[in-house]
Parts: sequence; structure tokens; C-alpha cells
Amino acid sequence: MKIFGALFGFSQVNAFDVNEHVEGYCKATEYVNAHPDQYSSLVARLDDDAFRTRWNVCNTNGDDVLDFQENQSCAHRVAAAYGFESSLGEIMKQMMSDPHIREFYGSHYNADRTQTYEQYKNTEGMSVLAGVYTIYLVHDLDHDNFLSPRELGAAWNAGKTRLHINPEMEAWVNANRGQYKRLWGMSDTDGNYRTANILELAKFQLATSQLAFEHFILHRNQ
Repeated sequence: MKIFGALFGFSQVNAFDVNEHVEGYCKATEYVNAHPDQYSSLVARLDDDAFRTRWNVCNTNGDDVLDFQENQSCAHRVAAAYGFESSLGEIMKQMMSDPHIREFYGSHYNADRTQTYEQYKNTEGMSVLAGVYTIYLVHDLDHDNFLSPRELGAAWNAGKTRLHINPEMEAWVNANRGQYKRLWGMSDTDGNYRTANILELAKFQLATSQLAFEHFILHRNQ
């Protein structure tokens, strides 16, 4: 199982944080079940290069499938990079106890627990969407998958508070604020930077998590 998107921005996972992760996946799964065509369209409009970079890192033997061991090793590598590998098992356990999450992932794995790139991309898209619900749409008070200026402001403020628990991540984010502003601008689809729809949030979530992935995992291990 891949959890890049929802892992971004957290350094330590206590019981509350584990529940937060799982709740994000539950909300994302509800969205996918209610709007399967919209989800497919959303994933298709996300940056394929970001997904391909992660696939290439995880697919260590360079073949056309990701086997279970490669998948698990990659998930542990990401969790270790962000400082909470010890909590990964509990996250997986709670996620797989939800029948809807289990059904989604079951439909995106082959019988031998391998994944093609397209299957992988769809589960990575779910991780991105789970991150959107965990970090941003938790502030969507009217549940319309759209953040007003007030709701978006609350999400930004909460994000600043969350970063305080990880000094290394906080310092790195502060040093790269220009990059974050640039990525926010690139994620915009309607010319209004003070609001956010679910596609804009997903594009930004993927872009920022990719920025962190490249720094904390890809380049650090070269």
C-alpha cells in the first residue's frame, strides 16, 4: 500500500494522528465511491511525472510491475524518512479494517499482489486525495469540497501549527516558501488564489509532497 500523500507534513504519529490519517482515507474513499468518474478525471489531470518518479524509485528491478516486497519496502522508506516508521503498521491495520478502503485497494492489486503502473497511479492518487482530506478539507465546514477564503485560511493556519512538531521539516518548508507559493500558483485552475477546489488542492498536495519526496528521500539517498 502506498501512502506518500498522506504521510507528507507529519513527523511523529501518536494515536490521534493515526486516527487522522485513517479518517482522511475514509473520506477520500467516500468521495471515490460517490464520484468514480470525477476521481478518474482528477487523477488523469495530476502530474504524471511525479507518479512516475515515485514508481521508478519503488520499482527497484525496473520491470513492468511493482511486487509486494517493493511496495512495502518503499512505504517503510517513506515512513522512516519522515520519522514514524514504527507507526506504519498501526496505520495499515486501521486502514484495512475499513471495508471500503480494503475494497478499493483490493481492486487495484493483482491476485499475486503486484501492481501495474496504472494500478499504482490510482492508489497513489488515493493517497494524494487522503492527504487533501486530512490537511485541507477537514476545514470544509459546508462539505462541498471547496474551500472559501475563510476555510482556506484556517487550513493554512493549522498547517503552520502542525509543522511545529517537526523542526527539520519546519525549517525546510520555511526555507522553501517561495517554492510553495510558486506551486500554489501553478495549481490554480480558476484564477482565484484565495479559494480552492478539490482539483487545485490535489494538484498542490501532490506537488508539495513531491518536493519533499525529492529532498528527503530521492536526493538524500543519492
